[in-house]
Amino acid sequence: MSAIVSGATEVLGWLALLAVSETWLQEQSGLLDRLLIADHVSIPLQTDVGTEVVFARLRAKRPARLTLDKDGVQIFNPNRLEWVQLELGISRTDRIMEIRKLIWKEVMKSDAPSFGQGELEELKETLQTRYERGESYYIIIRNSSNSSVVSDDAILMQLRSDFPHLCAFLIGAQTDERVLVVPERRLVVLVREFLLMLRKYHP
Repeated sequence: MSAIVSGATEVLGWLALLAVSETWLQEQSGLLDRLLIADHVSIPLQTDVGTEVVFARLRAKRPARLTLDKDGVQIFNPNRLEWVQLELGISRTDRIMEIRKLIWKEVMKSDAPSFGQGELEELKETLQTRYERGESYYIIIRNSSNSSVVSDDAILMQLRSDFPHLCAFLIGAQTDERVLVVPERRLVVLVREFLLMLRKYHP
């Protein structure tokens, strides 16, 4: 049963990519290249689901990775971070170090060691290797956030310098339904209800 649920989830991930407008993709032909050079890229979407589906479609090498939280309400990609998770430390230097440790924990699935230059290089190489095989990690920055980290461009620039393959997306800045061929909230509902249905077979 577990294999069936896993297969159905992967099929959902592939099918969700059809929600992305081909016209929008053509207009944004250089967007994927910009991900590795820009401090962040603005995408006119409102939700984690929409962001993940568009990102997966841009990569075109993998299905969208979508899973439910324990309450069965929020849908997310396990490889994404939100700025709210990055509100750590007091000084800028301290924040950067704590954020590096948090990224290490998310990527390596273990607590960070005492974080030095060796660990920084290892994490950088790991992110690059996984990016090249289609497994990407990214940060979501919500436009409505008043987070001090979000407003501190120096921190974002430092992170992009440390980890060029860690993408950053600004969402919620505008709405533009050309991005998706179905309303974004409709997509969220369809994905959530399908994942909830699968939970009945494999809680």
